[in-house]
Parts: sequence; C-alpha cells; structure tokens
Amino acid sequence: FDLNGKLQVYDNTCECYQHDYGTSGYVKVTGGGGGVSFIAESNCSLEEGSTFTLKMNGAKIHDNTANALTNDNRGGGLYMENNVDPNKNYTFDLYLNSGEIYNNQAPVGGGLYVHKWEITSPEASSTEYVKIYKNTSTGRGGGMYVLDADYVMNYGQIGGPDATYKNESTGKGGGGVCVENGSLTMTGGNICYNKAGTAGGGVYVKNGSVEMSNSNISNNTGTSS
Repeated sequence: FDLNGKLQVYDNTCECYQHDYGTSGYVKVTGGGGGVSFIAESNCSLEEGSTFTLKMNGAKIHDNTANALTNDNRGGGLYMENNVDPNKNYTFDLYLNSGEIYNNQAPVGGGLYVHKWEITSPEASSTEYVKIYKNTSTGRGGGMYVLDADYVMNYGQIGGPDATYKNESTGKGGGGVCVENGSLTMTGGNICYNKAGTAGGGVYVKNGSVEMSNSNISNNTGTSS
C-alpha cells in the first residue's frame, strides 16, 4: 500500500462505544483509526511468510478524531493493528518516508497507533521525512504510540521548531512518542517541544529500550507526578 502525495485524509471521526448487556457486565469494543485504519485479522489466509508493507509517501493525514466512551480508541490519524497468529511468520513493515500527520486526536496515540508493525522512518533510499505534530491524546502517546514493535527513526520530526507544533499527552506519559514492549532506535531526527501530563515529555518507554546517535531530543516538558 502506498499513501502518496495525492492523498489527503481529514475531518473524519471514528466512534468506539461501551455497550451494556444486563447484570453480567458490558461488552467493551476497542479499535481506532479516525483517519486511516489497517487491520490484519487473526483469520488472514495468505500463505505463511507473506509480507505486508505500507509506505507513507507524501500523504497528509490531519484533523481526524478517534472517540471512545471507554478511553480505548486509538490512533486519531493512523491506526495499524496486527492480530495474526505469529506462527504464520508474516512480516509487517510500515515506512514513514514523507508527508504530515497533524491535528489528530485520540485517547491513545493521538497522531498514530502502531501494534506489531515494524516501523522505519524513512527508508534509506528516501531524501524526505514525515512530520508528526499538533496531535493530542488523553492517555499515552500524543504524537504516536508504539506497542510490541520496534521503531527505527533515521530522520523525521516529532513536534517542531517551537511549542506551537507540540504533540501532547494530557493525562499520561509520552507527549511525543510512547514505546511499550518494544524499542526506539534513533540515528537522526528531532523530537522537540512536546508535552506530557506526567513523565516523558518527548519520549516515554515502558518495558523497552532506546538507542540514540546523531539525534536531537530537546525542549520537551513533563512532570514526575
């Protein structure tokens, strides 16, 4: 799949509700993708070892909202989910080469939410980069939330040159990026002027790792409370 420069996705809303079913409790429906949603379901029948690739090449994803009464909706702009049995040995690759993801909102992952897709930004052959800014979450990951995945940031912009570009997680950590059960490897790029309601104004890592070289994480704000 190729999200190229001719594509703009904007002013969309994805609703996710909690449905009561009597005295036994409730059914909680989770999901996401106010703008764009890619989901690989567990019953996918492609042959073992198949590769799924999504490349963002110039698209603009902006002013989308993923709403939820349960605070479980994810990925205001872009939602990437992998529910496939790992024994099928599928490969899921997301390449953030160029374009913009901005002004999106969600309870988790204001700009984008990625689960079990390997992320590279950008490919080695790319001369441009993706800008992720002015996104908001009430939970973790104002700019992006990465779960059970590895994120290699060769270059890019998360936040911007001043505070007007900030991504923000108003309730929890990771104003710019939240990585859980995965890794962030930065060989270039900038994570600047983001804000978190608690820890990790720029980057928040839970049960994961960070490696940095030739990169800039600066002017981010958060609290320890």
